[in-house]
Amino acid sequence: MILATRNWVPPVSETRVQEIAQKTAYASSATIAARVQSLAKRNAAHK
Repeated sequence: MILATRNWVPPVSETRVQEIAQKTAYASSATIAARVQSLAKRNAAHK
C-alpha cells in the first residue's frame, strides 16, 4: 500500500511514513494488534 505523497511533509518524514504504511499493509491483524498493545504499554510507562 502506498499512501498519496504530501508535498508539504519534509522528505525524510514522508519516506518514513511510507515505510511504515507499507509494512503495516502486509502485516497480519494479530501482528498489528500486538504492536499497538506494545506501544500503548510503553506509552503508559512514560506517564
